[in-house]
Amino acid sequence: MVIINNDVQETLNRILFLKNEKKINDADFERCLGLKQRTIAEWKRGKSKSFTQILFKIADVLEVPVEALRGGLPSSSPDSAQTHNSLSKRALDTFSQLQEEEAALVLKYAQNLIAARPKGE
Repeated sequence: MVIINNDVQETLNRILFLKNEKKINDADFERCLGLKQRTIAEWKRGKSKSFTQILFKIADVLEVPVEALRGGLPSSSPDSAQTHNSLSKRALDTFSQLQEEEAALVLKYAQNLIAARPKGE
């Protein structure tokens, strides 16, 4: 998922807010996401933006739709959150079964779909 620079900090702020709201400490969050120690500290210091590459996984751990991380949906919309979270999990499960070249093609296609959206969607 490609995020425009202005949105990167806002997305990180949402991730950290939701993580704290669910009372998940950094070490547990890193473990759930399969990240090495101190990755979240690097995010907070601006030394890494790797979270932009794993938004679906983060959304799954936080039990919110990925759109809530990007500011597209309120995280407290139960019906919408459940539907999007289920779809995100299925997409992540499917994506993880692809070979590297296939995954790159799917990612590029998804990025093109997003880029082709009319403004305001």
